[in-house]
Amino acid sequence: MKKISLIATAFVVCFLFAPLVSAQSVIRGYASCSYDYDTHLVTGVVTTELSYSAQDWYQGMVAGSLYTDENVLLANGSLKDLDRDGTVSKTMQATDNSSLGYTAKGTNVAIADIQDYAIGTYYIDYWNFQAVMDREGMYHYIYMPYYGYGPRKNSTRSNITLGATMAQANRVGYQKAKLCTGSTDYHNTFKATVTIDVTTAGCTTEAEDPCATDPDAKFDVTIDFNLPKDATGLSGTNMADPGRTIVKPQGSVPSDNEYYILGWKYQNVDLTSSPKKGQMLLTLHRRGRGEDITADKIEIQIAGDYGTGTFLTPSSLKVACP
Repeated sequence: MKKISLIATAFVVCFLFAPLVSAQSVIRGYASCSYDYDTHLVTGVVTTELSYSAQDWYQGMVAGSLYTDENVLLANGSLKDLDRDGTVSKTMQATDNSSLGYTAKGTNVAIADIQDYAIGTYYIDYWNFQAVMDREGMYHYIYMPYYGYGPRKNSTRSNITLGATMAQANRVGYQKAKLCTGSTDYHNTFKATVTIDVTTAGCTTEAEDPCATDPDAKFDVTIDFNLPKDATGLSGTNMADPGRTIVKPQGSVPSDNEYYILGWKYQNVDLTSSPKKGQMLLTLHRRGRGEDITADKIEIQIAGDYGTGTFLTPSSLKVACP
């Protein structure tokens, strides 16, 4: 009797301290979207990834689409995991500069390709994966897990659409740079750049002369820009509170540049208009040219937020004196 009770006690102890393992399987969906400001190349990558337990019963598939904020389709396609390693990715690319926002959408699919002929031509959905709502991206990248907990069921269809992941890339549309009474359109063929020709800017008084180099000289440049349609605000307000906004002279140190930045601020931001828009007011001082001057442009990166992510768009400004 003592031996039997000892064995029973040991069994109960082992049962109590055994790890609790729940039967489940997981399939993961990924999406990313990026925009290259040098070449205007938009890239979307969408992926379906199966865990080891899912690979025993399913083949992965992903269907992707890349489109603008105006729902113009730039690229699409689908791929199956033909080598059955558990991961399948689709890369989509297009060169475009027509929109301030781009979305890469990946629809994640599990293919139940094992049939149970004993009960007819049914497909075995071993983990009984459930579809979920589409998930929108954050910071140009998104990840979504889909869980299957069973029980096994038989299905008349092999393709099980789990849901979709959507990643976004948003940017600022630079419009005009204003100096005195003149304005110059931004050049967006490649990076958003603008060069203001002082000789046509209409500056008439000594106080506003952008080419003056005396210590008290300063002048203002106003930059007009449009914001992505889902923008909820800008990051930072001025030079003292920049947030993620970047305004700096090109060059390894500020003294390398022909211009000093005395200050900047956002103004006239309108998030109710269509398109959404705003301005940046820059106050600059010209040091003049010299042997130690190696740069003559101001780098500007307007930053802000949209529904579930952020945007940051580089540009540059040059004030050309004769």
